[in-house]
Amino acid sequence: MSRILVGIRNLVFLVAASIWRAAHWRTTRVVITGSAGKTTARTCLSTILATQGPTLVTLSGANASYSVYKALLRLRRRHRYAVIEIGIDAPGQMGRWAGAVSPHMAVILAAKLTHPQGLPTLAVVAREKARAVTAVRRGGTAVLNGEDPRVRAMSAPQLGRRVFYGDCAGTAARATDVRTSIAEGLRFVVHTPDGSADVRMNLFGAHWVQSALSAIAAAQALGVPLETIVAALATIPPQLARMQPVPLPNGAVLIRDERNGSLPTFEAAVAFMRALVDRRRFLILTEVRDLHEDPATRFAWLAGETRGAFEGAILVGQHSEIAAQCFRASGMDPALVFAFAHTKDASDRLMSILAAGDVALLRGRGRIDKLMRIPYAQFGTVGCWLDVCTRMSGCDTCPELQARNSQGQPTELPLLTPHGAT
Repeated sequence: MSRILVGIRNLVFLVAASIWRAAHWRTTRVVITGSAGKTTARTCLSTILATQGPTLVTLSGANASYSVYKALLRLRRRHRYAVIEIGIDAPGQMGRWAGAVSPHMAVILAAKLTHPQGLPTLAVVAREKARAVTAVRRGGTAVLNGEDPRVRAMSAPQLGRRVFYGDCAGTAARATDVRTSIAEGLRFVVHTPDGSADVRMNLFGAHWVQSALSAIAAAQALGVPLETIVAALATIPPQLARMQPVPLPNGAVLIRDERNGSLPTFEAAVAFMRALVDRRRFLILTEVRDLHEDPATRFAWLAGETRGAFEGAILVGQHSEIAAQCFRASGMDPALVFAFAHTKDASDRLMSILAAGDVALLRGRGRIDKLMRIPYAQFGTVGCWLDVCTRMSGCDTCPELQARNSQGQPTELPLLTPHGAT
C-alpha cells in the first residue's frame, strides 16, 4: 500500500475513532506507554480492572497507528474501562494516537533509547512520551515512574493529580524483597498507602516489577482494593515470547524472549539468567536491535556484557561466525560455542546439547529472525524453515508452521507454572 493510501486510511480511522470514542463517554479510558514493559503493564492493569467490570484492551502487538483507532472502534456501551497500549518510533505519533483516545489516565513506564533512528536521544523520547500526559482529559490522572527522572518530571496544567510508583519519595506503590526464579516465578512485597501485601506472579525476571507497580498504582487510583489487585496479578501467565518459559521433553527449560529485540529487554533477560547459578545456562542469539556498530565491535561488546551469565552460546544468522569468535575470546568454553547460518541447524544442535535442569534463553528480533520455530521443533517436526520470510505475522500463528509432536498431533507448547504460585 502506498504512503498516500496509508495516510488516507489512517485519517479515516482517526476521524471515525474520535467520533465513536466521544459517543462512549461513560467508559474510563487509560493509555499505557513507555520504552519497555508496557505490554505486561497493559495486561496487568486490564486483568485487574476486569474484576470491576467489562474492560476493553488492545490486542497483543497492536499498539500503533490505525491499530489504536481500531481498538477504539471496538468500544461498546457495556465497557466500564478501556486500556489502550501505545508504542511509537517517531515524533508526532503519540500526539495523534493519544489525542484520539483522549484518556482519563495516562500510565508512563520509562523513557529509554529503543528506536534511535526515529527517536535519537532520551530528551526526544521523553518529550514524545510526555504527549500522552498532555492528552489526558481535564481533571485526569498521570501515573508516573518516579525512578525515571524524565518521567517523574512529566506534567500538564489540566491534570487533576500525578501518582508516582517505584522506589521514590511520595510513592503510591513500592516493592521490597523482590525474588525471581524458575521455581517461584516473581515474588515481592508491595507497599501502598492502603497497606502492604505479598505479590506472587507467574512472570520471570525482576524487571517486570515496574510493570506490575504501574498497574497497582493505576488500579488503586481508580478505586480497586489492594486485595483484589493482588489476587488478579496471581492469575496472569507469561506473555507470548516475553520471558515465556517452555518446559522441554528432556527436562530442560527454554525461555522464549525473542519477541522484542531491544537492548533494554536483552539486558533484563541476561540479569535473570545470571542469577540462575545452580543451572547450566545457554544463550541462543541472532542480533540485538539498536546496536549499530560493525559486527565485530557489536558482538565483542555483547560477549563482554554476558560474561558469567551463560556456559554456552548458539549464535545464528549472517554474522554468527564473528559472534562465535567474540564469545570464545570472552572466555566462554569453545566447546560450547556454536555458529550456524540457518535456524534449523541451530535448533538441531540445541536439541542435542540440552539436558535436564539446563536453561536456554532464546533472543532474536521478533518477526525478522523467526526464531519462534525453535521451541516447536524441540517437540517434534516443523513444516517451514525458510531463512527469508516476508510474512509479517509471527510463526506461532502462521499456517506454514505445521508443527507436529511425536504422535503426529499439532504441537501445543506447555506452560510452566512456578511451584507455589497461585
